[in-house]
Amino acid sequence: MKTVTKSLCALSLIVPLLAATPGFARGLTVTTNNGGEIAKEHTCIQGNQMVTCETVTTGTNAEGQSVSRDVVRTNTGGSTAVETTLSGPDGGTTTRNRGLIVTR
Repeated sequence: MKTVTKSLCALSLIVPLLAATPGFARGLTVTTNNGGEIAKEHTCIQGNQMVTCETVTTGTNAEGQSVSRDVVRTNTGGSTAVETTLSGPDGGTTTRNRGLIVTR
């Protein structure tokens, strides 16, 4: 129980420091039991009253074929723009854009 309490205490001190940084990145890779792999990377950059976050997810099967999804979300004050790019195993790419404007 003491170890858990110490870990939570340390985490509570570190989290505010991470939130104050101008940018961060994190990632995760999972290998499936049939030889495939799924990787996800998430990056955020903050500056000039703008926050841009990008999430890239890639799946690869045992034969080397891969698909990916790239989402870029940009928040500037009262508006948010989202661009999603999907890539298939045949090399085809599709891009979608969405925006939201908040007025008061």
